[in-house]
Amino acid sequence: MQAVYDSISCATLLPSEMVAAAVYMQSGSTAEQIAALADQGCLMCFHTPGSADENSPLALLTVQEGNKSKTFYTVDFGCFHPEMALLRARNFAREHAVPVINAVSLLWNDKKSCPAKTDDSSHRLFIGSDPEMTQAMTMIFKTCPAVAAHITFWAEENRVQTEYNPLWRELAERRFTEAFRQGKPLRRKRGHKRREKPKDR
Repeated sequence: MQAVYDSISCATLLPSEMVAAAVYMQSGSTAEQIAALADQGCLMCFHTPGSADENSPLALLTVQEGNKSKTFYTVDFGCFHPEMALLRARNFAREHAVPVINAVSLLWNDKKSCPAKTDDSSHRLFIGSDPEMTQAMTMIFKTCPAVAAHITFWAEENRVQTEYNPLWRELAERRFTEAFRQGKPLRRKRGHKRREKPKDR
């Protein structure tokens, strides 16, 4: 994060913009490009870490349906059960006669028009569809621990596949071991008021 502050002296970044800026920087964006995104308000309300030792909750989510697929991103990895989310999306798709890909976007990209049910963990999920952020996260997956995993919803097979980033898993295990040795309570995400969704362009 310090590298982001040091490199982008021409922009005043809010705490909620730092993680998004770091993702873009890791994927090769220049300081000028990131500053422009900040000026446009495109980095706002992405994710603000609760602590310095928090495991990153960023992940990619691809919905594969027949010969079509769409990749989203989420800032809520670890706060929902992918299998339950897929079931919710499949049920919604059947009830409203829409593809599962569309159901995922409707359920978790626009909470006002189609809120997810609160009787399962899917109400904790936000999925973004900003193509530039999705591309940036795809580029750094497996080369940076900021992206935890790549989840795939195989809609027709009703199957979920989760591929973990080995760098993220190594860092998470190291933090777990260190906390255990020091007798510190393990940090878990607690229920909290939903953050504003990131601004998609």
